[in-house]
Amino acid sequence: MKIRPVDIVINIICLVLILGSVAYVVVSWRNLPEQVPTNYSPTGEITGYSSKLTLLIMPITMIVTYIIITVVRLLPKSWNTGVKVTARNREAVYRIIANLLISTNLVLTILFASLTVFMCRGEHIPGWFIPIELIAIFGVPGFWLVQLFRNR
Repeated sequence: MKIRPVDIVINIICLVLILGSVAYVVVSWRNLPEQVPTNYSPTGEITGYSSKLTLLIMPITMIVTYIIITVVRLLPKSWNTGVKVTARNREAVYRIIANLLISTNLVLTILFASLTVFMCRGEHIPGWFIPIELIAIFGVPGFWLVQLFRNR
């Protein structure tokens, strides 16, 4: 399966977001209070605080998630596609699953990067953010799964 230019662009965006988040935490570290927001209500209000050391979890989670999804994406024969892969549909099925993985990687990276910024700033999460992220988190894979079953 060929890597397309859009795949490279999405990977670059993910890497920029990861590096930007790490840089943001590092640059903000001195000015952060000892307790930062770590729990939020469904409406985005801050409901709990923890040590600023918990901020390190976000970039680590972003990096680990990015690496796992990227490696899995490169091993199509290991995928449980949910449909029978035949010589006729192999290329379409593998491309759809690759699209699902790379777009999910982007959505998760945006989510973690955004949460890192909200936590560092000590801000609540805007009301529009949670519905949009939920739609993206469930909608993106849902879209690709529909495509997969249409192309089986």
